[in-house]
Amino acid sequence: MADLKKIISPTALLIILALSIGLTPSIPVGTLEGLERTIDIRGEDIWILVLFFFWLSVFLKSRQEQIEKPPLFLPILFWLGAGLVSLLINLFLGNINVPRGVFYFAKELQFFFVYFFTFFHVRSLTTTNKLFRIWLFVALLNIVWVFWQIFFIGRRGEYGTAALNEWGVFPTGAFFLILFIFIFNWWLHVYWKAGFPFKKKYLYLGAILIIIVGILGALSKTVFIAFWVALLISMILYVLKTKTLKDAWASFLLFLTVGLFTFAAYLSVILPNLPAAERLMKIFSSSDLAGDVQRTRFDVSALQLQEALERPLEILGPKESIGPLANFLLEVSKYAFGRGKGAILLGPESHNHYLRNFIETGIMGSLLFLTLMVAVLYFAWKGFKDAKNAVSVGLAAGLLVATLTVLFMSIVVDAFIVVKPNMTYWFFAGLTMATLYYGRAQTKGN
Repeated sequence: MADLKKIISPTALLIILALSIGLTPSIPVGTLEGLERTIDIRGEDIWILVLFFFWLSVFLKSRQEQIEKPPLFLPILFWLGAGLVSLLINLFLGNINVPRGVFYFAKELQFFFVYFFTFFHVRSLTTTNKLFRIWLFVALLNIVWVFWQIFFIGRRGEYGTAALNEWGVFPTGAFFLILFIFIFNWWLHVYWKAGFPFKKKYLYLGAILIIIVGILGALSKTVFIAFWVALLISMILYVLKTKTLKDAWASFLLFLTVGLFTFAAYLSVILPNLPAAERLMKIFSSSDLAGDVQRTRFDVSALQLQEALERPLEILGPKESIGPLANFLLEVSKYAFGRGKGAILLGPESHNHYLRNFIETGIMGSLLFLTLMVAVLYFAWKGFKDAKNAVSVGLAAGLLVATLTVLFMSIVVDAFIVVKPNMTYWFFAGLTMATLYYGRAQTKGN
């Protein structure tokens, strides 16, 4: 397997990974107890398994005694450790179904494998720019599928259009949103001010703006609001970096241009062709939006919390039969370590990622998750301030905006466990950290 490295380059491995995340089909393999959805084996699952054994064989053959620790190594390790401890404790206590708990923990292992593999296989700005173009290609192929649904075969998503091999309203919308955030910020810092030919510069912008049709077509109110948040933060970061009145005015005009394009796309493409398109306009009614969030998000989350905390421990029997000391220790464990991955049984998923973390991993896991997010924001902000090349600045800005946006969406959805958006997010996180690290090393070498 190690000989594969002589046949195929690290860049090619990453290109195939990006294509598998964005384009490959999924195969239903069954359901999990208490979960009203099918479990799929995706194309990236198979490719990640191949990459894992390839990487392992290369490492064993190289006989390295030390491994370079990338940014976020310890926060990720501690977060995964919290999930594993909680999982093992609750499997022993009989709190959770074994396949369900292992499934949710394995999902996070995949996300972070994508991050580490990407980090260790990017070593030049040429590779970074090539991967951006590959992701733009992936986005546009998905948009072709969106237009095909709109004009020829009808919607294939939960409410509106779907991404390739996707169905859910949030997974589709968030996938397009994360792609838009990273690729738009790359264009903003690399192409907009630089001396690129006018035609090439705005051809890229046109291609990036088309991604907005995918965001709109999913008909996710959460993603639609988050889009405006992400766009505003992106323009603010650009102004902070350029620090000129001229660029501030240009940023305002660009914000208006993107906004006008968004409403034009909605009115001309989405509204006339998707029966449920008017649901997006509910965000402009504060009373409707507040009532919807309360009824479908906060009320459901409160019931999930109550169900998780009050569920009996079947393996140990009734509270009265296990004694006061055991009861006390169980209460401490429940709040300190949570009730294990996949512990939420009421409804298909949670509607608040912070609440989900508390239910599954307790206070310990919640604090470690927030520590990981703070670490991501810290490294991204430091890279944004200190980077000496436009590609690194654009990546750092994209990671800042994407992280803040996903944290914002996590108030009303469990945003950090949804597969397609998170595979994409952690790929770009690895790409960002590798490019920043490579840039710093190159600067020191000079």
